[in-house]
Amino acid sequence: MKTFGPDLITVTGRNIGGLPDTKSPRKFDEWRIAQAVAEAESREDDFNLTWIRQLRPRHISDGHSQAIHDYLFVFAPVYEEAWVRILRRKD
Repeated sequence: MKTFGPDLITVTGRNIGGLPDTKSPRKFDEWRIAQAVAEAESREDDFNLTWIRQLRPRHISDGHSQAIHDYLFVFAPVYEEAWVRILRRKD
């Protein structure tokens, strides 16, 4: 797929190239889902990989759209630390 704009770097430092050169929202969502799947695989994050793989571009909600964006580009160590504390309590 053709891209335009500067290369984008995910929160883990993975270069995903530029934005797809398309006017179709569905194609753009397909690209974002594919990038989120690749990111989850690179992190070996089976939990998020499960729900990301189940997304379909025609039926993506605003919440899922924002979640994909955050997963790719927003670093949230506070949430990660909270989850680690919760998981450790159950052990």
